[in-house]
Amino acid sequence: GNLFSLGRLQFEPGLACLPYRVYRHGHGRRLAAVAEDGVWCDEQDHPELHAGKWQTRFTESETHFSGHPVNISRGTLRPDAVEFSKADWSLKLVPNDPVLHVHIPAGDPLDPKACEDSIIRAWDFFDRHFPETSFRGMMCRSWLLDPRLTGLRILDPNSQIARFAAR
Repeated sequence: GNLFSLGRLQFEPGLACLPYRVYRHGHGRRLAAVAEDGVWCDEQDHPELHAGKWQTRFTESETHFSGHPVNISRGTLRPDAVEFSKADWSLKLVPNDPVLHVHIPAGDPLDPKACEDSIIRAWDFFDRHFPETSFRGMMCRSWLLDPRLTGLRILDPNSQIARFAAR
């Protein structure tokens, strides 16, 4: 009873499981994911599970935070830290925050409209049936969403899975 099919996609309550903090710029839709302190990266700047070539640093003061942003289109971390003003960026998600894990069941195509409808239904469903939990975001983890697949031309950038990954 933990996996809910809502339209094209399935959703499972859980916790944010990646070592990133997500910030929103102002009141807009622009987001930045910044690595937590101590994430190892390989020589191509991809996160590693074990010791790699370099390690991220994250620092925070009352007015600023500094860290290594995620390059979403490449799936890499920026090797030099960037400083952000807290006046411009608000914290939206940290590791272990409640999230909805998105699953893509086999079968129907990943039609963008069907996926969008499914996501909207999920927010409404979980707000109504799990009011005690404030879900902070959605996560979908799959090797098929690795941006390197599109960059290496293994996946057509116009394929439905590549468009889903970009979303």
